[in-house]
Amino acid sequence: MYPMNDPQFYGIIHNDLPTGESKNAKIIRKGAHLPARRVFKLRADPMGHLPIISLSQSSFEDADPDFVNRVWEGKLQPLTPTQK
Repeated sequence: MYPMNDPQFYGIIHNDLPTGESKNAKIIRKGAHLPARRVFKLRADPMGHLPIISLSQSSFEDADPDFVNRVWEGKLQPLTPTQK
């Protein structure tokens, strides 16, 4: 089976812990060969809790989370002190 090119942008919507502002960051660009993989780093708060994240999909690249479709939302498990 040959790799596909995806006609959508995929991103991750997260709340920036220092500012509390919600942002959409591109993780897979439009037209990328699938399957695609990218590492995205998030900061934990002092107690080890990670922000709630959403995966987004959009025909246009946009950093504003109000203009993209949320295709998944979830909460990641807190980090233990040895994982920080």
